[in-house]
Amino acid sequence: MTIASEANRSGPYVCNGATTHFPFSFRIYDETHIRVVLTDPQGIETTLSLGADYAVSGIGQSGGGAIDMAIAYASGYRVTLTLNVPFTQNIDLENQGAYFAETIERALDLQTQQSLQIKEQVARAVVLPVTSTAEIEKLTSAVLSLSEIQPQMQTLAPIAGDITTVAGIAGAIVAAEGNANTATAAAALATGKAAEAAASAAAAQTWNPAIYSTTAQITTTLAGYVPIARKLIAGTGVKLNGGTEASLAGDVTIAVAGVPTGAVMGFDLAAPPIGWIVGDGSAINRAAYSDLDAVKYCGDALNATATAWYRCTDPANPSTTRSVTGGYLVTRDLRGVFLRFLDGGRGLDSGRVLGSQQADMVGPHTHAMSTQLTYAKRISDGGTSNRVEPDYGGTKIDVLSNTGTETRPVNISLLGCIKY
Repeated sequence: MTIASEANRSGPYVCNGATTHFPFSFRIYDETHIRVVLTDPQGIETTLSLGADYAVSGIGQSGGGAIDMAIAYASGYRVTLTLNVPFTQNIDLENQGAYFAETIERALDLQTQQSLQIKEQVARAVVLPVTSTAEIEKLTSAVLSLSEIQPQMQTLAPIAGDITTVAGIAGAIVAAEGNANTATAAAALATGKAAEAAASAAAAQTWNPAIYSTTAQITTTLAGYVPIARKLIAGTGVKLNGGTEASLAGDVTIAVAGVPTGAVMGFDLAAPPIGWIVGDGSAINRAAYSDLDAVKYCGDALNATATAWYRCTDPANPSTTRSVTGGYLVTRDLRGVFLRFLDGGRGLDSGRVLGSQQADMVGPHTHAMSTQLTYAKRISDGGTSNRVEPDYGGTKIDVLSNTGTETRPVNISLLGCIKY
């Protein structure tokens, strides 16, 4: 048999998560004479193990054979098959012994395969030109040095154009120190403006009119991008709303009012809008709602008795775990109740304190009823004298009980929410 082809590798084959059979087109005399290399999506190569990872078929066939993988590798992986002939010579020809042409030819085939194996490896190596006088030790040292600074080179690669531009004007910057200072200041200003523009662009990308429909939602969304306060600087020539110019002795802050933290409002919505929570009496995390905790906490003195806005340690059992240092704040339960404004001394609802809950009640009232009784006279003889006895007849009156469960006005059910 001869080696009529210089084929010494097959692949790389692209995996697809299903294929496990990969052919090779060169002859091998032993199942160990082929090397199976798996390359992952990151480019890292691993030599697979015979038996554990794959099996070989077609040993000794001139047209080659195939390897069958133990598992099907996912898309992104690649499989490459190369010669792996050991550099040994195990044929021992005795002097004046028998001559076996097949034995000699197999030895020559193995040597040819070894040469093809070296050829394949050299084709992937760095080869110096014939006229080069570089010393391999120095070249290797230079390559190793480059590999050590590879991370820095990768960092510089995206700004290579900027480096070239800066290098071109370096002489002018050195010669003109004043211009350099001006350029530095302009660069700092441009950087700041670029950051502001990026922040505004990010905010604009999140804008959705279908979601942000209230002033509170817009204020919350644009916080950090649109200032909510402005200051008039002291000086002369200050004009407000086109009025007469005036002078200010000191700075004046103009604040834009919004919905205060702790405000209660009803929404015709299935879920609370941004910046609001449902008033359902649940315990909320104080750290997450620090502004609400600061405004609505009932105080240490009332923490043990308050019906709402007290602190606890267990949100699942708030009333039994009251603690002034607890990490949770119990909200007011607005579900199913009406709002009534504080009397404040008027006298219509005396004795109430802010935030107290009042039970339902039916006020004093009367029910007017009327009927007409009729009777007929009847004369009877009592034996000794006559007498008249009225024989009454009339209408029976029954007052039916009320089947309702409460006294209420006409109302609309809204989602009770609290601003945080």
